[in-house]
Amino acid sequence: SCLLNEYLKSGDESKLDFAVSGRIDFKDLIDFYNRLKEYNDTLPESKRITVIGISLEDHSWSTFAYINSLIPESEPISEIKPFIKAYKENFKTFNNKQNQENYDDIIKAFQNLHKNMEANPAAYEKYLGNRYFSFQFTADNFANTYKIYNAGVADYDAVESSFYNNFKRIYTNLPKGKYFGQFKMEHVYQNTCVYMGDTKRFAMYLNGSDSPVGGRVLSIAYAYQNCMALTDQRDNREADVETEFTDLNLLQNISKSDITLFKLNGDKSPFSTKSYFVTSISNMPDTDYFKYIILIKNSKAAASF
Repeated sequence: SCLLNEYLKSGDESKLDFAVSGRIDFKDLIDFYNRLKEYNDTLPESKRITVIGISLEDHSWSTFAYINSLIPESEPISEIKPFIKAYKENFKTFNNKQNQENYDDIIKAFQNLHKNMEANPAAYEKYLGNRYFSFQFTADNFANTYKIYNAGVADYDAVESSFYNNFKRIYTNLPKGKYFGQFKMEHVYQNTCVYMGDTKRFAMYLNGSDSPVGGRVLSIAYAYQNCMALTDQRDNREADVETEFTDLNLLQNISKSDITLFKLNGDKSPFSTKSYFVTSISNMPDTDYFKYIILIKNSKAAASF
């Protein structure tokens, strides 16, 4: 997200390429962010869209590279100098090896740097200046990601709460505005349904009474009909898109276009009293999980090149 914002401000396409490299939908993302930049450039600066990243880090090489790019050329003070120097040297070796070797070395250098940063926050804030928040946030998020994914078990509670904690940190650092997020369905339910177990989901945290946006969160579910997804970019392999809902007849029979937005929480809506789409717990209605559904039909697979 930091790299994407740098592209939106500067137009430096290398930032965009770097941010989306390795993604299976590379071409579609390039096209999308090109259009977003064109749109942003028509707006006054105070109204422009900013990209925020609240998920865990899923691309360690770009994370290490971004952290390295924030380190100034100036000499750090003695308390932090050895850790800055070791990180830069290990990243240079790691980068030259094209991410195939020396992973343990860069991880160790990063962990030492992160511990030193926690012990000397004022020194890092002075050294990094206006880069400090991005540096600290990215480093904290990668440290948390590494801890969760190396725990040996799937800790879904830790993942969902991490999304929320990251959002709160970013929310307090940015000017107030409206937020739109696109997530897998498992993150947007506002109550747990049968297959989720007891895990509290991101939208539930977000809409809670102690959240800075509590009571103002709108969850919209996606449903798909006759849609394809790219599953392997090497040979353009495609597969049908599965939908969360077992019965789409209620939507399909009245949908007249390829993209239809259905409002479920209108006056006297049956979806406010009964569950038609969700395998519910305690007979909760659909609107206890989400308030709208978008039915997408006849969508082609993403393009990687």
